[in-house]
Parts: sequence; structure tokens; C-alpha cells
Amino acid sequence: MTPSETSIGEMLARAHKPATLVFITTYKCTASCRSCCFGCTPKHPLNSDSGKIKKIIDAAVERFPSLKLAVFTGGECFLLGKDLNKAITHAKSRGLLTRCVTNGYWAVTPEIATKRLKELRDAGLTEINFSAGFAHQEFVPSESVLNGALSAAKMGMLALLSVENNASADNGGEALKKHPLTQRFLKEHPDKAKFFKVMDTVWVGKDNTAFADVKSKPCETILDSLVVTPDHRLKSCCGLTVNTIPEMDMGPLTADNLGRLHADQFDDFLKIWLKVDGPEGIITHIKKSRSGLKIPKFTHPCQACKFLYSSLEIKKYLLENFQEKVSDVLFRFSAAKEISKQVNNLIGYGA
Repeated sequence: MTPSETSIGEMLARAHKPATLVFITTYKCTASCRSCCFGCTPKHPLNSDSGKIKKIIDAAVERFPSLKLAVFTGGECFLLGKDLNKAITHAKSRGLLTRCVTNGYWAVTPEIATKRLKELRDAGLTEINFSAGFAHQEFVPSESVLNGALSAAKMGMLALLSVENNASADNGGEALKKHPLTQRFLKEHPDKAKFFKVMDTVWVGKDNTAFADVKSKPCETILDSLVVTPDHRLKSCCGLTVNTIPEMDMGPLTADNLGRLHADQFDDFLKIWLKVDGPEGIITHIKKSRSGLKIPKFTHPCQACKFLYSSLEIKKYLLENFQEKVSDVLFRFSAAKEISKQVNNLIGYGA
């Protein structure tokens, strides 16, 4: 599943630079959500090194001036305490916007939430995302999530609630919007409502039922993000199933080999194809030639990606037939990058 000319991969790597630096800071979490994509629980060690995080930030910014955003997630990144502040401050000092992803366990009262968020804002935090929904709320009260999100919005910091739903659950996002805390916020601070966002998502678990049509679309994160794990390995994306796909693991990461590991990704033609058509699009293409191929139902694109990489029948087909798609995929991949570059230049964001 690699292009016949490795120089093509090297050329594509030079032209296609990442925009986001993602730190999965730890697999330790205050919650033990069923079927957590990374298997996070309180039993994991914290296993985070702020010194190494700073070195990787320095190396990444120097190697890739295209980087615009640093994301700190987990597990639960707020367990890092003051080390999280230091990492955010360092990312800001290197010109990066910053985002944290949290379950909001720490926001037990509005006062506590505000105090912690002011520390992080002063450190350089520009955006905060909260993971919520039926699985998370087994461990974290909805009130804590809203204390955190609404306190951030009152400060003028963008707060996004990502709310998972399953087939039998009520619309969790709508419930949080109607919560008395949210309604009071909207009434008392209408000018801050634009900083409070709610997004309903699909819960991906071992026993979930397919209830949403997964539409074919390009993968948004693969090849565009540098994803660093707690044990300092580089991943090709930060998708829900990334730790179950060996091909997404590019190996141990150091400040010296970051550029090479990034370039190595482009020797995997399938990753480039994912960037263009997404896993569902690739499977649909293969299905045309393999009408007998049994394809399970998916509720999330990451499930389709895992199936794509784990199916022996699909692997065999791709190894034998990928050449027929190389020219088309590489052309569309390069064209999409050039269009994105031109648009970004027009609006002042650069390449």
C-alpha cells in the first residue's frame, strides 16, 4: 500500500505540512467510561513529562511553521495540574493557539471553575472543549460540565460541549441546552452566548447500535495533525480507533526525528487516499469490485477506518489494485492542498 516511487512520498510530505499539534497527555482519567476509545481509567499512571512536551513543541514549531494550534487532551489533561499551565504557556510563547479537552470533573462549583479557568487563560489558553453525554455523566455531573463551560464563556473563551448519544438515549445536547444553568446564563449574559457551543456526536462503543448514516467524506485529521502519545510516540491521527490500528503508529518520537516520522506517513498510500475520500469512500469503491464483501454497519468514520485496515480481504485487494487509483488520488490530494493554500492566503492565514 505504498506508492511505487518513494520520492513521491517525500515530495508530498514537503508540500503537505501539519496544522495541529496534539498531545494525548495521559491515559489516566477520573472516569472509566464504557468502551473508552483509549481505555482511560483512574488506574493508569499519570505518565506525563512537561519537559518533554516543551521540547516537542519547540521541535515541531521549528520544523513546521505551518502549525497553528496545540491541543492538550487525554485521558484527563487537567490531572496535570500546574504542568498543564506550563505547557500552555510554552505553546503560546511559540505562537500557537491552545485548546484543552476535559470532562469537567474539576468544575464542582462556578467559583472553582472560574478560578481554574482564569489561571489557564492567563497561561495562554484560548479554547476549551468538554466531553459530555450519557457515558461521561455516569462519572461527572452535568452541573460540573456546565459550570466549566459557562464560566469559560463568561470570560469570552470559546467553550464547546461535545455530547455523545446512543440509539436509545435522549438528545443529550438538547438536554444540556435546556438545563436551568444554561437558561440562566443565556438570560443574564446574552452577549456571551456566542462563546458557548454544543455539538451532538455519536457514541462509539463495543455494543452500540448503528443508528446514524455515516456519510462518506475525507478524513479531516489524518496527515494534518502531529499526534503525540503519553509514551512519546507519533500517531498519524487522533481518531477514536487510532490505538487499534498498528499502521497509525509511526514510532518513538524525539526532537530530532520528528520531520522523518512525519514524512514516513506519506509512504502509506492508503493514508493519502483516506485524506481524499475517507474510509467509507474507499470501502464503497472496493465494494464495486468485491460485491460479496461483507461490510458491517458503522456509526462513526473511525470504525470504518479500523475495518479498512484490519480486513484481510481488503488488504489483499488494495495490494493488488492500488496502482489503478494512484494518479487520481495524488492529483486530488495535491489539488485540494493547493486550493486550501490559496484560500488561506486570501484570508490571511498563510499556507
